[in-house]
Amino acid sequence: SVRNWFSKFRSGNFDLKDASHSGRSVEADEDQIKALVDANRHLITREVTERLNLSSSTVHEHLKRFGFVSKLNIWVPHVLKERNWIRRIIIC
Repeated sequence: SVRNWFSKFRSGNFDLKDASHSGRSVEADEDQIKALVDANRHLITREVTERLNLSSSTVHEHLKRFGFVSKLNIWVPHVLKERNWIRRIIIC
């Protein structure tokens, strides 16, 4: 927060790099997530998070970025059929 930055600067510390933090890694290997889901579309998010030590929100974010949605507990690419795509255009 801004308060923390002011406190840090007031004490004479002008380093702009973040200090290391404990806990889960912020970076996720997208290839690992995609490989797990491609190998088994029935994986639930909790299993992916446990295997890769990631938060569920990180896994969901990456799966959404890949274009996957969960339908009946199966991760599938979110692709509209042409008739559904046309129907959406007509409605707009």
